[in-house]
Amino acid sequence: MMTYVPRRKTIRDITELPDSFRTLKGYDGLVEREMGDGALEIEDHAGVLKSGTWRIQVVGANDPREGLDEVDPLISLALMANAAMQLEARLEQYARFCRSEGKTWTQIGEALGMSKQAAWERFSGED
Repeated sequence: MMTYVPRRKTIRDITELPDSFRTLKGYDGLVEREMGDGALEIEDHAGVLKSGTWRIQVVGANDPREGLDEVDPLISLALMANAAMQLEARLEQYARFCRSEGKTWTQIGEALGMSKQAAWERFSGED
C-alpha cells in the first residue's frame, strides 16, 4: 500500500509568504540575497538569537552528472539525505513550538506552503 505524501508549494522567496506574514514580528528584519543560479539565502539580522544558531548548507551541481570523476553520486545523495533529516527534525520542533505559542494549523500550513490538514498530519504527532 502506497502512502500519499502531500506535495507542498515551495516558497522560493520572502515575497511568496502570505500577505498576513508581513505584519508579524521580525518580517522586516529578513534579508534576502541572490547567491547565483537562482539560489537564495535568507538571513535574520535581528540579533535576538542568544542561545546559538544552527545552519544546514548543501552545495551541489544542478546537473548530477557533473563531478563524477571526483565524487560518487551516492556520496552527494547521502549528504543531501542527512541535511534533509536534520531540517525535518527542526521543522517538527518549530511546528510544535508554534502550536505551543497559539499558532493555528492554518498559519503553520501557510508558512510551509501546504494545507492545514497536511501540516497537522505531518507534525501533530497524532494518528
